[in-house]
Amino acid sequence: MGKKWSGAKPSEKLLSLYTTLLVANRPYSLTEISSMLDCSKPAVTRLLEQLEGSRFGKVQRSQRGREALFQMEKPSRLPTVCLSADGLYQLALCRELLTNLLPEAMHKEMEISLRQAVAFLPEGSQGLPDHVGTSLSKGRIDYKPFQKTLGVVLEAIREHKVCEILYKGAVLAVEKSFDFAPKRMIGFRESLLVQGYIVAAKGSATPVYENCTTLAVHRIKACTATRRIARVPDIPEPDNTTFGIMEGEPFTAVVWFSATAATYVSERQWSAPQTIEFNKDGSLVLQVQGRSVPEFASWVLSFGNTAEVLLPKWLRAEIGQAVAKLQKTYGQPISS
Repeated sequence: MGKKWSGAKPSEKLLSLYTTLLVANRPYSLTEISSMLDCSKPAVTRLLEQLEGSRFGKVQRSQRGREALFQMEKPSRLPTVCLSADGLYQLALCRELLTNLLPEAMHKEMEISLRQAVAFLPEGSQGLPDHVGTSLSKGRIDYKPFQKTLGVVLEAIREHKVCEILYKGAVLAVEKSFDFAPKRMIGFRESLLVQGYIVAAKGSATPVYENCTTLAVHRIKACTATRRIARVPDIPEPDNTTFGIMEGEPFTAVVWFSATAATYVSERQWSAPQTIEFNKDGSLVLQVQGRSVPEFASWVLSFGNTAEVLLPKWLRAEIGQAVAKLQKTYGQPISS
């Protein structure tokens, strides 16, 4: 779990600085260290002076133009560990692609861990590039305010503990409190979800309901870990074979897409199984399996007039009613 360095003690920052400079495969500038530890350059200079005055190693200085660089002198021999340069490179890519989901403090912690791991690669291995990739999104959720919640939930999953949760399911909904045993994190459409069981508030922490509950991390208003051990079964792997994450009765839908949407639709896996038939005009017909009607209807409507549900008739009628309401809404002038 990443630490909020803005609230860290000087001794904690000193230890982090020592570890980073000791195992780093390259020297660091004052600017980089300042950003990493979330403190001013004068504060970093004082920490470096403390390291230089200690007996635990020698700070090596170098120059890059006008910028001073720092690194701890390495021991003559480092332990041999089973690490793959390709594996670390791919982990670095995963870190970059998670930029829009995880808080900044977690990224700093991952950066430090990766840099430390790189130091133990065989001699001559290339280090990590500064930027492997990036992630773009629309309508992203800022998870920085939920850093503490993420930490509590992850620890509870690891330790099989019960959490006291205060949850608000929607903007205008009433907040509800309950005891929750988190079991697994899920990344879904630019958001973080946690699956687990609502458990009895007293006595043995057994499930209140037969099925698990899925919570959106950003809707958890308060989360406190307790000493209670969860007495709950494992959660089956999420059903990634049908469209949607919300529970519901499975159904098969047939949807027509115009030529303008055909490339986008045909390149993606929407369910398993699915079939695609192309028409001579470039349009296509997709047969797909779903289980969440609201999610599926929202998805189809997002294509506007480039998509049309053909079957089942009840789903076509339901989407038709939604379109009729939209027509009524946009067919009237805005009231002053």
